[in-house]
Amino acid sequence: MAIKKKKKRTKKNKTFKRRRWTFVIFLVLILFFIFTLLSKNEKIEEEVEKLTFVRGVDISRYQGDVDFSALYDQSIRFAFIKATEGKDHQDENFFINWDKARESKMKISAYHFYTFSVSGDDQADNFISHVDLEDDDMGPVIDLEFYGSYINKPLSKEEVDPDLRRLVDRLYEAYEKKVIIYCNKYVYEKYLFEGYDDVDIWYRSISKDYPRLPKGRKWTFWQYEDEGKLEGYGGPGASEFIDLNYFHGDMKELEEYGRSNN
Repeated sequence: MAIKKKKKRTKKNKTFKRRRWTFVIFLVLILFFIFTLLSKNEKIEEEVEKLTFVRGVDISRYQGDVDFSALYDQSIRFAFIKATEGKDHQDENFFINWDKARESKMKISAYHFYTFSVSGDDQADNFISHVDLEDDDMGPVIDLEFYGSYINKPLSKEEVDPDLRRLVDRLYEAYEKKVIIYCNKYVYEKYLFEGYDDVDIWYRSISKDYPRLPKGRKWTFWQYEDEGKLEGYGGPGASEFIDLNYFHGDMKELEEYGRSNN
């Protein structure tokens, strides 16, 4: 009887040891995974800390009367100003904003709100007839986003490509500056993921997290806040908020941006 009990105890010990080693291995793997993840995040944070951003805004009639000098005093160094939309619509404050911005020290450009139901040529004609860009200005901008019924039922890439491509080409031919396209994650993945390597991306990501595009593509501008508050705009019916953006580079790079097809 004593011998049998000893064997039984030995068998239990072996089972316990196997379970203990299994647990130890599992614990080591978990710790290794956590360490790898933390190391990766530290590397990403280190990369971001090394980057230099310049802050800017985008505005339209919704900001009312804009004092660009006041914005400049709050470290705003560039501004995108809404000019046109679709075939024949113009922002009612565009020329006032454009003239004031031109007098400021800011880097500037104008943007066109893309309309899915209008041809690329008609949209190009609308923008080109209203916007004059000088050598120091940034390239023309296409604001590409879902709206209205297109939010739930967006057109396919095959349906959008011909007119969007035509608009990009027309704007480049007119200004000889690289075209900038404003988009969010969903628009980028649906329309811009392939076939638009010749444009710069202005990426909307309302977050404190550094945005990353697929395949390692870099964004040139990042809209990180759509409810920013600054001094220097307002009036009857004006929004209390203003969109805030970053340029992916330093001030010297911003000053050169848009010149000579850069």
